[in-house]
Amino acid sequence: MALVFGEVVSQFPLAGGLYQWVRRLWNGRYAWFTAWTYICCITIGIT
Repeated sequence: MALVFGEVVSQFPLAGGLYQWVRRLWNGRYAWFTAWTYICCITIGIT
């Protein structure tokens, strides 16, 4: 599974990258905040 995701990311480096999408669509400060919010939500959701 990791090899499949590695292949996808190597072909499409923005696939699944929340920070990269937000940084390209808006500014870096909002992207930073969005990435940290996402990390916190994933951590809480997994636990």
